[in-house]
Amino acid sequence: FSLTRSTTSFLTSTSFESPDPQNPGHISSPLTGKIVELHPSLLFVAEGKKAFIKKGQIVAVISVMKMESVIESPVSGFVERLGRGVEDGVVIPEGMLLCVVEPELEDVVGSLKSHL
Repeated sequence: FSLTRSTTSFLTSTSFESPDPQNPGHISSPLTGKIVELHPSLLFVAEGKKAFIKKGQIVAVISVMKMESVIESPVSGFVERLGRGVEDGVVIPEGMLLCVVEPELEDVVGSLKSHL
């Protein structure tokens, strides 16, 4: 009887990027799962166009074991860019950056007040 350990690594350290937890505009995935849908504004940004997203709008839908979870934007603002490696059909690890939003001033002030 012998036991061998097998690991499969489908991710590399450059596949995705980590968000800045101090930046309210960094929207991350709260769980590991397959991206089944991205908000249309994120697709526009991927094409080099400007896009605006409102607080509470669905940024992405992630599927885990046939259960879908929605990720909402915590702030309103212009989407600056997608996180590295983010696209439909990709399995994204928990805590990885989905997109970067430049928050509107009122969202930044509200976020600062909630930390005081």
